Amino acid sequence: MNDSLERTARITESLKSLGLTKYEALVYIALLRFEGATATEIHEISGVPRASVYPVLDKLLNKNITAVSNTTPKRFSAACPDEAIKTLLSSIKKDAECAKEELNKIYERRESHEKGQQELIWTIYGNENITAKTIEIISKAENEIRLILGYDIISRNLREILSSPDRKASATIITNEWKGEIPDNCTIWIIEKDIEPEMKLEGKYAGICIVDDSKVLVSMDPPDDRANALFSESNGFVRFFNTYWYYITSHITKQHIAECISS
Repeated sequence: MNDSLERTARITESLKSLGLTKYEALVYIALLRFEGATATEIHEISGVPRASVYPVLDKLLNKNITAVSNTTPKRFSAACPDEAIKTLLSSIKKDAECAKEELNKIYERRESHEKGQQELIWTIYGNENITAKTIEIISKAENEIRLILGYDIISRNLREILSSPDRKASATIITNEWKGEIPDNCTIWIIEKDIEPEMKLEGKYAGICIVDDSKVLVSMDPPDDRANALFSESNGFVRFFNTYWYYITSHITKQHIAECISS
């Protein structure tokens, strides 16, 4: 395979990730090389089967990355790459927003129908997914939020949720430091040293989030940096970590506390 064919293959794969089919990508690349080509010329240049050229051109026209003349025979040209990529990305973003909206509707309906399966314990992988789940359950809290975690893993989005004027639940946070204003209806215990038994607060991911005495998210701090967490609404799981919370807080003494602040 020569350099030109290898380059075309690489570009084709990239365009496929933007929503084009192989034939659409090949036709678009051909039109960039030869402006004003007829369908027959496009077939010869691109290698796309003759019977497929017109259907492909129709799709590219609908995607607004090609133009057609009013002459006979018709001639076609490609939008410049900057505009074409911008158009394709805009289409992907629009489709993604539509999909997210519909999927959220399905997800909300699933939540309302599966309350009888609360004995399940779910494993969540990846720091972004763990953060998203933490924000989700905290944003829906109605009565009380309790957190044990290092300040370096308190994301900007989490601070915004805690500072939201719409937050109804009170919040108690055990952490190793706090920067900035204290959110309303929030108490922060700043721990100067690790609590006995060992409860380190400087890990990248480790933490406990208890919401409304009904939901618990426990994130791990594994040695290989592959963040994972357990989430459950199981009565036994929640009861265990409620007991753990009270055990930890009962062992916090003056030697551990650097500062206790509240709004």
